[in-house]
Amino acid sequence: MRGWKLFGVLYGSMAALGVFIAIFAQFSPQGRRVLQMVRPGEVLVAAALLAAVVGGFVWLNKLMDEEQARRGQ
Repeated sequence: MRGWKLFGVLYGSMAALGVFIAIFAQFSPQGRRVLQMVRPGEVLVAAALLAAVVGGFVWLNKLMDEEQARRGQ
């Protein structure tokens, strides 16, 4: 179950970071410039890659926990 908690914490922190960046971009001229330079497709691809990497780590952690539980019994 530890892996799922890690999964939730990582995705929650990424969502919080996304909200922070959106707020920063709305209220700061530099943030608006950055958002104009970056295309939405690039952001989606980067988010998908990050989600795949995080998902891979969570899956690997779950497999390792199952292996430890099996060896312990």
